[in-house]
Amino acid sequence: MPTDGDLPVVTPVGGEAQASSLSPSIMPDYRVFGGVLRSDLSFEEIPETCGDGASWHLRTGLSGHPPQGARLLGSDSVIDDVEVRLFRSRAGLHLVFDDTGAFRVSLDGARIDWTPTLNVDEDAARLDVIGRVLATALHAGGVLTLHGSAVSVHGRTVAFLGPKRFGKSTLALALVDRGCRLVTDDTLPVAVDAGGAFALPGVHHVRVHADAMHALRAGVAAADAVQKTTLRDLAADRVEENRTPLDALYLLVPVKAASDAPDVTRTRLAPLQAALSLMTHAKLGPLLGGSEAASLLARASALANRCPAFTLHVARDLDRIDRVVERILAWHPASASVHA
Repeated sequence: MPTDGDLPVVTPVGGEAQASSLSPSIMPDYRVFGGVLRSDLSFEEIPETCGDGASWHLRTGLSGHPPQGARLLGSDSVIDDVEVRLFRSRAGLHLVFDDTGAFRVSLDGARIDWTPTLNVDEDAARLDVIGRVLATALHAGGVLTLHGSAVSVHGRTVAFLGPKRFGKSTLALALVDRGCRLVTDDTLPVAVDAGGAFALPGVHHVRVHADAMHALRAGVAAADAVQKTTLRDLAADRVEENRTPLDALYLLVPVKAASDAPDVTRTRLAPLQAALSLMTHAKLGPLLGGSEAASLLARASALANRCPAFTLHVARDLDRIDRVVERILAWHPASASVHA
């Protein structure tokens, strides 16, 4: 991870921005995505740490907006009618959110400058930082970030990739309930080097739909399937704090449940097909156009050549989740890995 020294505080002026709830002079450190975030915006979602050098510095200031002449790389929908756009300039990568403001990420990923909108919703800003902003910083530092959830099984990570409502978090939580450790939910950074592919630990909260939570946890009332519940109280022995070897990538394909159909099946993808599929599951995929798309493809190809990827057809039936979990655990015994 890139590191940075002490940076000057940039204080917002005028009505264009609003300072965060913490004084800029107070800069707590938070452990996330295999690194340390030093920030003047507080985060309850991720644990504080001390004694480690900061990988990223987040400061509230006025330098987040892209300068004139910056190139638009891409845009994406955040929620409803809120969009985010990514620009590149000589000063860095600039994420501009309709609701929370502009974030400039330095070209090495180490510094993040935020220009908040007036009366910004800091909860929304925290979600943006944990999501696309840190994914951009990781990208600038050479790390591929995927949209997925992951657990470690006997010290090796198994990841589930897919769009919303495909069951990533549900599968992860079901495996945690069977003794696995949660690596991350929703955002999965992967580092690839000569030693192989490694999953970096992320946020240890799981957001699942109410119907899935009802199926997995006795005593949880059933509710509208559209609603989501966030589980924040996982025991210390149910979360993975370390970088772990990546054993398999599963691209989820929910299928209609049928009495004569298997609960779950997997089909291994050839490296080229896997690389192209992984690009569709990149956290920043729609934002990384132009030259950034080439680097995204290169990283996806490197990952596909070091870690097996499969399509995972799963019966869309929560009553079968226990059998699905049994099968996945059978594919990843303690004495072997998919690579063997």
